[in-house]
Amino acid sequence: MLAALPLIVPVHAESTSGVTFRIERGDTYMNLFGADWEKAYHQNKTTVVRSGRPVTSPDILVEGSILTVSRDVHLSARALARLATLQRRREQLKARLVSLGPTLSKLPEAQAIAVQCRDLLNNDLRFAADVEFAEREVAHLERLARGPMPPNTGSTARFPLLYVLAVCLTLACISIVGLWRRARPRYPEGSVRYQQALSDVKTAFKATGLAV
Repeated sequence: MLAALPLIVPVHAESTSGVTFRIERGDTYMNLFGADWEKAYHQNKTTVVRSGRPVTSPDILVEGSILTVSRDVHLSARALARLATLQRRREQLKARLVSLGPTLSKLPEAQAIAVQCRDLLNNDLRFAADVEFAEREVAHLERLARGPMPPNTGSTARFPLLYVLAVCLTLACISIVGLWRRARPRYPEGSVRYQQALSDVKTAFKATGLAV
C-alpha cells in the first residue's frame, strides 16, 4: 500500500514532505494508520483543554483539523481513499483552471487570483486545509471569464405584452356579457298572470251584479 502513495499524492516542489489530509467524523489513529498509529500520533500530538487542564491523548482527533504524517507511515484503506478523493478534487480544479488560461490572460484583475489558486493547488498542506476555498476561487474565476450576464430583455419585453393581452381579453369578456344581457329576451310571465287574475275578479264581480 505504501508503494501506491506516490501515485495518489504526487510530490510537488512546494508541497509538504509528508501525506496530508483532513480529519473526518469517525476517524481514529488505528483505523487510519493501523499498526503505525503510534508513529502517526507522535507526529500529530493534539492538546486540548478539559476542565481547565491541557490534555494530550491518542484518542483526541479533532474533526476538521489537518493531519500530516511522514511517507513511511502505513496508511489504511480508509486513509488511502481519503487521499484519492482529495487528489481527484485537486486535479479537477487544476483542469478547470487550465481551461480558463486564454481568457484570464485578458483579465488583469483575475490574473492575481489565478496565481494564488495555482500556488494553493500545488501545496499539499494548504490544499487539504482550504479545498473549499480553492473551489470557490476557481468558480469565481469562471464567472469572471464568462463576463457580466446580459439583461434578460426577453422576459421583460414579454411582460407588457402579456399585460396588454390580459386587459384586452378582460374588456372583450365584459363587452360580451353586456351584449348578452341587453339582448336577452324578457318574459313578463308574472305580469300576465296578474292581469289574468285581475280580469277573472272583474268577471266574477260582474256576474254577481257588483261593479269593480
